[in-house]
Amino acid sequence: MTAWSMESLQSEAVALQVVRAWHPDAPSGLQYHASTHLAATVRLAMAFEREGKAVALELKPLAMYYALLNWLKAAIHLQEVSYPRSAHVMQHGVSVRRTKRANYRWPYDVLWLHREGVLQSFRDAFCPGLELPLRCRVGELLASLPNLAVLLPPWYTSFQALPWRSRLASRLAENNHPQDDTSIPGTQPANRISAHRISPEEANNTQDVALTLIHFGLLYSLSALARYHPVEWSDIVHWNNDIDAALVRQYVSYVAEWRPPVLHRLLQF
Repeated sequence: MTAWSMESLQSEAVALQVVRAWHPDAPSGLQYHASTHLAATVRLAMAFEREGKAVALELKPLAMYYALLNWLKAAIHLQEVSYPRSAHVMQHGVSVRRTKRANYRWPYDVLWLHREGVLQSFRDAFCPGLELPLRCRVGELLASLPNLAVLLPPWYTSFQALPWRSRLASRLAENNHPQDDTSIPGTQPANRISAHRISPEEANNTQDVALTLIHFGLLYSLSALARYHPVEWSDIVHWNNDIDAALVRQYVSYVAEWRPPVLHRLLQF
């Protein structure tokens, strides 16, 4: 088994070797296209990662979000040699609406998921049966991370974890009840993943993809806050909104060294 490091993918020669290993029958033009874009996005991801570790908190969400955005693009280029099929799939795939409250609170912000974008392309490439919500609150994403969920009470008690992870674990444990699905509340059943039993490998992949989408949404919301709402973001940075100040710092520390797990698997062949 060959296992390149993610850092090695900055080399177009290494990227081409990995692409050829996964797509030996693809036309050479597509192999070169994918490897060139793969190496470039990895270089960007690592540059944003370095900046995210070095800069002050005021700028961390911007660097960390764009690092993750480029890691997702790199994974897609490695999985689909013809990506992107259109300019629409290169957009973020998500937008955020700030809750209008007398006292701003980050967990109440609402994320709206679009029909197309990098987020959706990543889901389609690695877990096409995973349904996405039309919208969700930041607090629901935080509640889906066990290390962060325990920090929400007593200030935020109304948020529940999105059920894509827990339901999947239940199905894996039972392995005999295909009627359950991994859909998220508020969505209509479309592609049910209930026609077959779930293997441990499939379960891990689905959980990894769901975790990646959670971090994508959270970092996007923080980067949008820093870009478009300087007063609210400044209050968090300077502890005027002390509840969210502690929560944001805990999350940023938690995600600082994190990368999409699917990339590690793709580099083993």
